[in-house]
Amino acid sequence: MTKTPTRTSPYPKRTPLKVFPIFNFKNDPEFRKTAKSPKSETKKVRKPKLEKTPRTPKTPKNKSRDDQYVIDAGQKDFDASQCKTCNMLYTKGAIEDEEHHSRFHENFVNSIRYRAWKTENTWKQFDDESKIVVIRPDDPKFMLKKVDEMFTIADQELGINVSLFDCLKPDMVFLLYVSNGRICGFVVGEPIKEANMYCPDTGMVNIIDSFPCDIGVPRIWIHFSYRRKGIGTKLLDALRAIFGKENAIDKLKIAFTDPTEEGLAFISTYTGRRNILVYTL
Repeated sequence: MTKTPTRTSPYPKRTPLKVFPIFNFKNDPEFRKTAKSPKSETKKVRKPKLEKTPRTPKTPKNKSRDDQYVIDAGQKDFDASQCKTCNMLYTKGAIEDEEHHSRFHENFVNSIRYRAWKTENTWKQFDDESKIVVIRPDDPKFMLKKVDEMFTIADQELGINVSLFDCLKPDMVFLLYVSNGRICGFVVGEPIKEANMYCPDTGMVNIIDSFPCDIGVPRIWIHFSYRRKGIGTKLLDALRAIFGKENAIDKLKIAFTDPTEEGLAFISTYTGRRNILVYTL
């Protein structure tokens, strides 16, 4: 039998390339080696804990700085208004202003509430259960703060604005008159050595001559709901007794600062003299 001659290809023989079985990859041995058993559990890699950034505290709804409560639509009461009763300026429609005015108005009309302190110094208690409380500059700050609240109420009527802590002196004495859980009035006293005479008829102060004096009263104020009931007299009598120690200081040796017309009438009645002693702080 004659063999058929084989035809030799002019091109070199190539090794077939191994192609990854895309559609039949489960039969591939390489895949079986790397494939994970369905029973094997995958290890979870723990992520490092990140430090929590502190949250910004939420602003209360009533105190948001970005909220707008008042819209200027041409209304008459858009600007600051002044209360005809307590004389306080506030903006209508502004929540904080109205709340502050409400508290101040209540204190102005009914006076400031007072709760007895455990360490209070009561100088005298009267038959009607009212009393006079003594406060000194070295007493706890919450006591001085109560006096400063009275300063604020009085200043609205007197037309001045002086904080207690701006004029505090170590030798001052503060007396509060308390009745039915309210502070009806107060007086401030300090020791002085001389004062000048004021004549209401001429409206002049004799600054040339000085007169001996023992007590200076930079401020005395009685709530308008409790006036003409002898409270101012009781406060000044207590002040004279405290500064006099053994004997009460004479009424004519008390000086005052810038009294109002109503104050002049009271001082003249109390001292029994029209010309009164005045001094400057």
